[in-house]
Amino acid sequence: MEVTSDNFTALLPKIISDIQAADFVAIDLEFTGLGSAKETQSDMLDDIQERYRKLSQIAGHYLPVQVGVCVFKFIEAKPGCAAFYEARPYNFYVIPKLGSSSSAKMFGLDKTFGIQLGSLHFLSQNNFDMAKWATKGIPFVNHEDEERIRLKIDKVDMDVPPQEGDMLFEFMTKSIILAKDFIQNSTEKMFTIPTPSSYHKKIASQAIIREFNGALGIKLTRQNIEVRKLSDEEREEEMANRRGELMRAELDELVGFRKVLDALSTAAVPVVGHNMYLDICYTFEHFFRKLPEDAKEFKNQLHSFLPIVFDTKYIAESSSSIQKHVKSTVLEKLYETVLTDQFKYPNITFGVDFKAYVENDSCHEAAYDAYSTGVCFLRMLSFNEGFKTTTKIDFKSEKSLQFENRLHLSYCYISFMHLDGNDDEPDYSSVYRMYNFPINWKTADVQNVLLKDVGQTRVKWIDDTSCIITVQDSKKLDNATQLCLKTTRKKMDFKLEKYEPNQDKGEVDITPPKEQVDEKLVEEALLEEPVTVKRSTSVKENSKKKKSKTE
Repeated sequence: MEVTSDNFTALLPKIISDIQAADFVAIDLEFTGLGSAKETQSDMLDDIQERYRKLSQIAGHYLPVQVGVCVFKFIEAKPGCAAFYEARPYNFYVIPKLGSSSSAKMFGLDKTFGIQLGSLHFLSQNNFDMAKWATKGIPFVNHEDEERIRLKIDKVDMDVPPQEGDMLFEFMTKSIILAKDFIQNSTEKMFTIPTPSSYHKKIASQAIIREFNGALGIKLTRQNIEVRKLSDEEREEEMANRRGELMRAELDELVGFRKVLDALSTAAVPVVGHNMYLDICYTFEHFFRKLPEDAKEFKNQLHSFLPIVFDTKYIAESSSSIQKHVKSTVLEKLYETVLTDQFKYPNITFGVDFKAYVENDSCHEAAYDAYSTGVCFLRMLSFNEGFKTTTKIDFKSEKSLQFENRLHLSYCYISFMHLDGNDDEPDYSSVYRMYNFPINWKTADVQNVLLKDVGQTRVKWIDDTSCIITVQDSKKLDNATQLCLKTTRKKMDFKLEKYEPNQDKGEVDITPPKEQVDEKLVEEALLEEPVTVKRSTSVKENSKKKKSKTE
């Protein structure tokens, strides 16, 4: 179900109710960028803090533009109807907004954000509606900004009214005349003033309060101002509560989509994503508060926001029983895998008003990817539990808890970030340093000379005559050790030794493909097949060499 500013207010109570009743919620985000600067590129040798630093920098520089929230609930069997999980996917267009012209400066929400050309191209290729995002996106403000603005509102009086000649002066004056006539000539207790915009509503209501010194009560509805006569007692109470009320109401509108995340946080149900570390960083930064500098502090604060998370990428790559049946852990491929007979249960059905994806694949639309993620989650956990029919999954079972609060790390010697405890040390058992080879060698030369002894390898360049090698096949590690000894005893074209963490990390230069693809999938694909990472070369070198050291 698509949600924009047109229907968000009307749908919000239903969305919150669905979240509160959910067994778990799957999420997915689309962004204006995923990081192309060298300082934010993933490195196999990143430790936990360094990888967190890179992802938090990306999340702070770009914006989320679409959020998929798919609610899953187990429906018990009834006579004539077997048990099943019901899926309700919501697709939100989201964009931060400034507020009205009179409050924007005080609110201080104007900001600069990055747009990565490749991501923009990717979004447009996958039917993302830029015009809808810009004009009908749902606003959002994180908790930190909201708290800052509320403190300001507490210290200010109402805005200075528009002066004669201003665009709104005529509307304000007409509203005052109508209110005066209501007091003097009407026997009714209430009348309404239609307003063409929220700003007209705000200016007119403030003017009436000033003009009549609180003798009239004001209520703002979606399209109108309701004006009513007050008793002396009501007037006194109204005046006490009026200060800043309109600005608080405007801020409440600007909080917008964050109310969905607040409901998710309060419900404390499991939140599921695929390769979700970056999604979590974006969610934290834009819908909770600014990401802290320290990875440990990030873990602590995340527990108060989203206490239970599951990463389906981690589940697929860490479970030996599941790995046997999974050729690729890229979301689209993993989803295809869990639709096979080996991952037959549980049965999953869309809710009554959520049939948009029944026949139409919408890969990379956030809600569809959230739905696909939830299906992968259910099918893999059910398979892992050994269920042979649709059974409600206990996410606190021993077999499920082994996957809880672990965020997969792509392209890294540490396989996951442990949100509940200490992180593992990097595993360098398959990592070697290769050096003293001819200066004209390219990646293919390095891989070919090693192929017979150690099989497929990844290559990370340090300089023209040295690189870091990762052996892909763990069964070949003994061969790699023997080759190390061989290169020390015999004269060969290269030397090979075990990698030590204090050795040069080298430089990475990942060149984007000519045709942009989903960069999350590119990152995932680095672990799917033997790939290489091009060494950095100087401008001078690049001008001289037509061939790179990549495949």
